Amino acid sequence: LAKPERLSDLELVAVYNGSRFRASINLFWMDFHDEIVKNGQLDQFGQPVTGNAESTLHRGIELAGAYRPIAPLLFQGNVSLSRNTFEDYTVFDTGTPVSYDGNRIAGFPDFLANLRATYEHLGFRASLALQYVGTQYTDNSENNRQNPQARQALGYDPLKVDPYTAVNLGLAYDLARFTGSSRFEIRLDMNNLFDSLYETHGEGAAFFPAATRNVFLWTKIEL
Repeated sequence: LAKPERLSDLELVAVYNGSRFRASINLFWMDFHDEIVKNGQLDQFGQPVTGNAESTLHRGIELAGAYRPIAPLLFQGNVSLSRNTFEDYTVFDTGTPVSYDGNRIAGFPDFLANLRATYEHLGFRASLALQYVGTQYTDNSENNRQNPQARQALGYDPLKVDPYTAVNLGLAYDLARFTGSSRFEIRLDMNNLFDSLYETHGEGAAFFPAATRNVFLWTKIEL
């Protein structure tokens, strides 16, 4: 059974709000005890196996901003730079204790970025979004950081997900002014616009690919 997590969190935030531009910066230092983390394995049902790590540390900086050059057009973005590591974590591999102290925690990319441009006018809305996700490790060995000889084995699969960029497009039109309802929106979403092939995450040697280009057409009605 997993123990409850305990967290000491120190954050410093600065915010600027202007008529056309707003921005924020957040510095954080999160000291966890008994954080519940993935261990890079799947159970018999294909679900990630989790457990407590004695001591972990998450620290970094987050930046966010929005700019509206003209009334119909809005640019938004955010960036996160972080370091997520084990301070004290020992696992037992076939009965032998293995220290993961100093390793990055599986599933936490050091770099994340999002950028969105949105245009709205007379019920029409178009939105183009770009997402970048940096390298993330699929188990807590940090791709066998402390055992580099293992990476030389024939057929070895790196225990990490490479960085990827995804672009999504959304188009919508609100027919409310013609129907008399509060909202009658028809929307088309096209995800993975450029049909890129990439993996979104992994558990040990099991990797999960993203969907190729996919399209959703839906409507939202408010009476």
